[in-house]
Amino acid sequence: MLKQKLNIFERSVRFSLALIAFFSALAIFKNPLAQIGVIIFGGVMVLEVAMGRCWLAEKVGILEKSPKHKYGSLYRFALLLVQIVFGYEWLVSGVSKILNPAFIAGMSKSLGAFALNNPNGWYRDFLVSFAIGYADIFGYMVAWGELFVGLGLIFAAGFLMFESHENHRSLLALSVVTLLFGAFMSANFYFAAGWMSPSTHSLNMIMFWIQLVLAYVFGHMFVEEE
Repeated sequence: MLKQKLNIFERSVRFSLALIAFFSALAIFKNPLAQIGVIIFGGVMVLEVAMGRCWLAEKVGILEKSPKHKYGSLYRFALLLVQIVFGYEWLVSGVSKILNPAFIAGMSKSLGAFALNNPNGWYRDFLVSFAIGYADIFGYMVAWGELFVGLGLIFAAGFLMFESHENHRSLLALSVVTLLFGAFMSANFYFAAGWMSPSTHSLNMIMFWIQLVLAYVFGHMFVEEE
C-alpha cells in the first residue's frame, strides 16, 4: 500500500489544525457532539504528525500512482469535507429548533417580523397571505427540514469518501437532493430575513451558491457514472 510521507510543512499544518481543533472544543463549540468531533479530528492530526504519514488519505483512496487521479480524488475529498461542514450547520440548527418549544410557539410572530418592511414585495405577500396563517406547520417544516438535510449531507459525504462503497451512485443522488433542498431553504431565509442584517444577507447567499455548485458537481458525477 502506498503511504503518504509527510514533510515538515505538512506536519506543521496538521499540528496547527490540531491546536485549532482543541481550542475550538474548549472555547468555541458549545454542542457536545461538535466538541467530541473536533477533539477526534485533532487527535487524528496529532497521530498523523507522530506517524509521519497521512492515515486519512490512505483510507479514502486519495493516494494513487497517477498524479491526475491523486489530485482528482483530493479535490473531490475537499468538496465532501465542505458538504460535511454544511451538513453540520443544518443539523445543529435543526436540532436546536426542535428542542426549543419557543421556536414553534413564536413562529407566527417571527413570520410577521420578516414580513414587516420586507423589500421583497412578492415574498412579503406570500408571508402575509399564506405563511402566517399556517405558522406552526411552517415551523415544523423548517426545523425538521434542517435536521434531515443535515443528516443527509453528513451521511452521504461520509460514505462517499470511501470510493469503493457499493452504493456510490445512490449516495451521490442523496447529496444532490439534500444540497438542492438546502439551497432552497437558504434562498427562503434570504428573502425572509436577508434584509434585516448584512450578515444574514451574505451568509444565506454564500450558502445558497455553494450548495448549488456542490449539487452541480455531484450531479455531474452521478450522470458520468451511468
